[in-house]
Amino acid sequence: MSEIEAFVEREKKALSWYEGHLEIWTTKEFVNPSLNTKLPAETVIKRTSSFSYLLFYLGFIFICYLKAPSNKTSLYGMMAIHLIIYLLYLVISWINPSEDEDDVASITLNKDGIRLNKMQINWCDIQETYIMNKRTYLGKGRGIISNLIIHKMDNTIGKIDTNTFVASDIKLATLIEHYKNSPK
Repeated sequence: MSEIEAFVEREKKALSWYEGHLEIWTTKEFVNPSLNTKLPAETVIKRTSSFSYLLFYLGFIFICYLKAPSNKTSLYGMMAIHLIIYLLYLVISWINPSEDEDDVASITLNKDGIRLNKMQINWCDIQETYIMNKRTYLGKGRGIISNLIIHKMDNTIGKIDTNTFVASDIKLATLIEHYKNSPK
């Protein structure tokens, strides 16, 4: 059994009761040829900021305000509560920032390799890249937990949670394959 097959088996065994099943593809299988246009020398993919979540909530509250003009005082209260919660979140994250070394804040792709924060992995050191999705059935609907899997030549495997990044799985796979196959 290869190292990647053993990794997938460990991931399948670690699935909880609310996670349906696991799917894994190489990034070659996931490429969308229509997205493969002329790209810059380097592409940086960042996490979605918490500010965008605030804008989403405020937009949602504004739409509620337009739809229910008769009960504006409760809407103002809801807006104030959301704003206070968001400000508390910002203060707490500012006072006690996450010091997790494994937390990837940005993925940078170029013709030389892939950079996770400040750690560079050259394409020649990467055996294969994969997109792994876990389907979850928790709550009212289904969700997908996405991960980028990097299988290195030394048979070590890295797993990066890509749910909070701006790029979709298809775009990420297309960018990886474009830069991986670009002339050095």
